[in-house]
Amino acid sequence: MVTVPERAMASSEVQQRLALSPDGSTALLLQQGNTLRTVALASGRTLRTFGPLPGKVTALALEGRAGVALVATEREVWSASVDQEDAPRRLWVTEGSIQDLSLSPDLDLLAVATSKGMYVLNPRSGATVWSAAGSPGTSIRFAPAGNTVVLAAGKTLEVREVPGFALKQTWTLDFQVSALAYAPDARSLAVGGKNGRLLLKRLSDGQTLKQLDPDLAGREVALLTFASDASGLLVASGRTLQAFSGLERSTPASRTLTVDEPILSLAFSMSSGALLAVTEGGRALARWPVAVPPRLA
Repeated sequence: MVTVPERAMASSEVQQRLALSPDGSTALLLQQGNTLRTVALASGRTLRTFGPLPGKVTALALEGRAGVALVATEREVWSASVDQEDAPRRLWVTEGSIQDLSLSPDLDLLAVATSKGMYVLNPRSGATVWSAAGSPGTSIRFAPAGNTVVLAAGKTLEVREVPGFALKQTWTLDFQVSALAYAPDARSLAVGGKNGRLLLKRLSDGQTLKQLDPDLAGREVALLTFASDASGLLVASGRTLQAFSGLERSTPASRTLTVDEPILSLAFSMSSGALLAVTEGGRALARWPVAVPPRLA
């Protein structure tokens, strides 16, 4: 990782949040004033701008260049074409405040975590496919490969099968979960929480593979994303960005970088091999090319 980020996808507006399509080709950016912009990552070309939407935006998800952008406000999910000038459409309404969104790798399911439960929707029609009302959800993630979804509610994680959503495992932790990230091969899951807690869990049986010690001065783990494979993990909180490498080794290496402004959003693009971040007050994305070293034999 380089120490000084490049500027990418500059805008006249301050950027506030970022989501990438599963193939890493397209970005959805929330801008100051609740307007949204879709961008082709390879060229940096703006595909369209839409909004503002009513209410505070709380989460984003993106299908890809030929699909739709999905935007959650406090109690609504909106849908808009990525590259066509159609009007945004209200897809779904709920009573609880929306905390998180996640698209399945086949793009046929949208998971929603709310303060009054977890829901899985058809992202085209908004029809509810499955729900677990009652438990306040904080984070939700579909596996990038395989057939699971993980739901976080307080100190509890549920691993469920997809489709059907039968409960496979329940993990009870000793800290509140604040961030989740599946490894690209979906065999492990990074779980971050209060007071800088960070675990690497094996998905098949819930065993803790590693307890990592991020250099966050006791702050909660706010943002997590894996790099191009399961050996590299990127962690952010406030102005601190930490890269762990060699997670398959007994003692992983790490490098910590302090940036000028707090990091608000983080994503890794497989197609460009780069880490992208939105920083507070920034009018462009911070972009770090990431080279994952070859594994030792």
